[in-house]
Amino acid sequence: MADKVAVTATMLIHQEKIDAALNLVRRFQTETANYPGLVVVRALHDPREPTRLMFYTEFESREAAEGYVSWRRARGDFEQLSAMLVEPLQTQSWPTVIEPA
Repeated sequence: MADKVAVTATMLIHQEKIDAALNLVRRFQTETANYPGLVVVRALHDPREPTRLMFYTEFESREAAEGYVSWRRARGDFEQLSAMLVEPLQTQSWPTVIEPA
């Protein structure tokens, strides 16, 4: 069986676009929940830093993660999100998910 992979996406949102960004991320979470190969999806927000968000996804394989990114890109979702960002989206792939013993 292939190793799971996690992907984090950190965003710094324009102050005046926080509400719209939170709504968009909620929609992304709902849409992502049924994506093939998805294990978990979480959106993280700290009200002490209201302009910073993190999106965490975990997939059954690298191929599933790459397919997800391609799907989002083809739909134009990254462009929609980018319009709300202060700086480019920061993504990182974590090729090894450490499971509890």
